[in-house]
Amino acid sequence: MTGTNPASSLFASPTKGDVYIEEFSPANAEDVTEILSTTYGFGSDPELDRFVPRQLAERFCSGNCVVTKNFSLLEPGIVARKYTALGIGVFLEVELDTGKVVQLVDCNFDPRCTALPTP
Repeated sequence: MTGTNPASSLFASPTKGDVYIEEFSPANAEDVTEILSTTYGFGSDPELDRFVPRQLAERFCSGNCVVTKNFSLLEPGIVARKYTALGIGVFLEVELDTGKVVQLVDCNFDPRCTALPTP
């Protein structure tokens, strides 16, 4: 998975419902993030589970993952959810309009990354 890691811009103590501007350059990039959950674990919320590979979520989330809703004010209707695990960062991004899933496939700094499930 490549690209910007929104985990670096998460609040130190995110709270469900928090909303913040992730990137702002008028008429160029107006990206917003909303915290949907700070206690996500697979099976805890059917809507947040949608399109999520169960094995991947269970590996990284024990009721302690942060799930965000990410969208641009410049592109209405295009919404992604990002799943962030403590010590890993963003390990999954789901584009809700297309169902496209982009997931972490390897890392060498955490034992949970050994033999990750293939997308």
